[in-house]
Amino acid sequence: MANNDCRNTVVSDFVTNGNDNAYQDIVSKLTFISKFKNGYKIDIKSLTLMEDSIYTMLYRTFIARGESKEVTLEFCKSAISSAFGTSISYLQSDEPFIREMGMTIIKAIQDSMEGINVLKKTYVSDYMFVSRIDTLLKTIKIRLDSMIIPKGKCAEIYI
Repeated sequence: MANNDCRNTVVSDFVTNGNDNAYQDIVSKLTFISKFKNGYKIDIKSLTLMEDSIYTMLYRTFIARGESKEVTLEFCKSAISSAFGTSISYLQSDEPFIREMGMTIIKAIQDSMEGINVLKKTYVSDYMFVSRIDTLLKTIKIRLDSMIIPKGKCAEIYI
């Protein structure tokens, strides 16, 4: 019982003392990335999707200067990089709750790959941009594959 009380205190402290802010920020960004839609432009400053229209083009040209597909790709790279770093740290924890949060981040990374893939459809005519997205997706897959090795129906994490 005392061991369980100690574990509950660790989990409670983790959630209430602000250490979960990184987790929540990372998972929220990855979830946002996973929701990218074909033909929509992404406004990184406001973290919103904007339907591709003349209004969006004018908005991005005159009001939201600095918003571009390049900024979107850098946002994705940054979110993925932070996610990998945090997940590795969490997966090395002795606390099951923290390790589970690490696994949740890994799942969010996997889900975000679909949204990143959608960017290829949105910018299909920009071959270099599509190539950069393909390279990012391959890199993410290689990194995930090097962390998760299937063992029958279970998966073990190797970091």
